[in-house]
Amino acid sequence: MRREEVRLLFKGKLAVNLALLAILVVGFALRLHDLGKHDLWFDEIITYDYISKPYSWGSQDFINNFIEKNPPLYFILLRQWSDLFGKSEFSLRFLSLFFGVLSIFLLYKLSRIFFDHKTSLLGAVFLSLSPFQIWYCQEARAFTLSLLLSLSSSYFFLRSFKNNDTKSWVLYSFSSLLLLFTTYYAAFILIPQGLLLILYQRKLFFRWAAFLLPPAALFLIFIFPVFAHQLAIVRYKSWLPPPANAASMLETLKNFVVGYNAGESVYLCILPLILGLCLYASFGIPAVPLTALLLFGLAPVILIFTFSKAFFPVYIDRHLIIFSPFIYILLSKGVVSIKHAWLKLLVIVLVIGCVLFGVFNYYRDILPDRRANTMVFLKRPVRPIVEIFLKNRREGDAIGFSNYGFMNIFRHYLENESKEYPAIPKFYFFIPGGDEFFEFQIGAMKSNGFKNEFKFINLEKFAPEGLAGRRIWLFSSSWKRSGNLEPNGRKVKSWFDEHYSRIREWYYDGAWIGIYEPLKR
Repeated sequence: MRREEVRLLFKGKLAVNLALLAILVVGFALRLHDLGKHDLWFDEIITYDYISKPYSWGSQDFINNFIEKNPPLYFILLRQWSDLFGKSEFSLRFLSLFFGVLSIFLLYKLSRIFFDHKTSLLGAVFLSLSPFQIWYCQEARAFTLSLLLSLSSSYFFLRSFKNNDTKSWVLYSFSSLLLLFTTYYAAFILIPQGLLLILYQRKLFFRWAAFLLPPAALFLIFIFPVFAHQLAIVRYKSWLPPPANAASMLETLKNFVVGYNAGESVYLCILPLILGLCLYASFGIPAVPLTALLLFGLAPVILIFTFSKAFFPVYIDRHLIIFSPFIYILLSKGVVSIKHAWLKLLVIVLVIGCVLFGVFNYYRDILPDRRANTMVFLKRPVRPIVEIFLKNRREGDAIGFSNYGFMNIFRHYLENESKEYPAIPKFYFFIPGGDEFFEFQIGAMKSNGFKNEFKFINLEKFAPEGLAGRRIWLFSSSWKRSGNLEPNGRKVKSWFDEHYSRIREWYYDGAWIGIYEPLKR
């Protein structure tokens, strides 16, 4: 190779590396911005409690208690991390940020197995800017670790698919083991890998099975018993609503790209672009990479949707995050395949513009009230509500709640802010039919002998005198920050209005707080 060719090659690699570095820096900055701004929300409190208590994974005590039942790897890592760097909101979420930024780099590497630099860099841009990805990089949950490990497993699998070298197979086996110990949805990544071999590399199928056997065996020994118990509960009574119809899958694809926060007009603009670009890309991609993208990205979404409609709901976008990178790659290939430079530029501007609008709304805490955003909630400020209580409480006051999600968050911050917390009487009030899922959980906890510092009170079977003349602080809220109380909250509030005297109330960012005294006879 001549000196000039070497110089141009080096210059080209340098440009690509600088571009990738810039994408990583932007992705890191977007995820770092306001990382510790919001108080922990319900699921993050569950994470906090799990890493703070000495539960033994898989023990009977672990299974009986109302705590985290997802695979343990993320929580093991976060426990070690928090021992070093503390348990502030910023610190707990930073580990998710770290996994998310690594995923940007790994998506680029995976894409380069089949595609050119332009396609791979643009795919990394989509992952870097996606408000959906930023959301879960700023949440102390296992989603970005699941994303990273699904990319790792797929990357080493595709390297093994192409090169069939022992090193790649060993790394694939290890990555798959970690993936199985992180998410119950791992099978929807691993099984399609075997299908790809059956279609194009049958001679490697048994080698793939041999390297996957140890991770699968360890999963069956250590994870499956808890998984089976959790599956039985979800099958009997799921907190998830079933997906409405096939349009739910289109909403998922849209959420992957522009997130939950973009408005209706953005959704109407981006969805035809996503579908058109993915369809256009499919005509220009060779059979093997196209099949891989469809098997790893689209087929699992369809399969999980179908299962949720036929049996019981397990379809929720945040767990489907592990399939999103393959959609980004397909989308980027569609953009790069556009032949006319002006049209390509226009499409890039439109897509990136829609994505950035979603990012802007995410940072402003704007969440459209759409059915597709079911079980997606903005993080609410709870510390100020705790401060209201601490400034206005009297000795002997009790606290009561009608929404379990808010109760758990308030409990966390009150426990950390007040030394008197253990002595404060604490109640959860409910009226049958107001929150059927949590009523089921209450029954399950009681039958297992679960001890809780809160007393669960069915107000239909309760006399006002049972509170021993105490002044009650009633905290009512919904999962959303709309301020509209859920059925149980409305029923409990009506019961107290009838049997007690309300002497003061506050409204704070979607939460309602009332102080009640016994009626004077």
